[in-house]
Amino acid sequence: MLKYTNLQIAAGVAGTAMILASSTGPSLAQEWTAFGIRKAGFTFDVPPGFALDHIAEDGQAATFLGPQEASLVVRGDHVSGGKFKQNVEALMADDEGHGWKVTYRRLTDSWASYSGVKDGMIRYVRAIVTCDDRVAVFVMDYRQSEKLGYDPVVLRMVKSLDPEGC
Repeated sequence: MLKYTNLQIAAGVAGTAMILASSTGPSLAQEWTAFGIRKAGFTFDVPPGFALDHIAEDGQAATFLGPQEASLVVRGDHVSGGKFKQNVEALMADDEGHGWKVTYRRLTDSWASYSGVKDGMIRYVRAIVTCDDRVAVFVMDYRQSEKLGYDPVVLRMVKSLDPEGC
């Protein structure tokens, strides 16, 4: 099951996470960073202004801190028995249990997105099936007052979250 509590962030494990420099397209002029977790089979783009803060001891998760209290957690996970949708629904329920009001949700057999609000913050969650029984998830929190600025950022991150190395 996908759980935030499984994110015990500590020193990284060599060879499990990779960070590569990447340039952006003309629509977003600042530099983005490609990030991937090899064991989980995915890569995606980290927005400008977000710095790597921690990599989980098992190399399956990373936390990035951004401007104005923004944060980004990315992780790989296992989902057994084809229960991707049920695991995402459980993740939403967990967020709602912690006070997040889910305002958008979309679940398919291979990807899911949802967002919610709490205490002036927005949480956007994206999950995709990568390889076999593995999934990639990112969770981004940012101020509601910065929604318009983050809309294209989140869109680029969603589009860049891709299975790799399956």
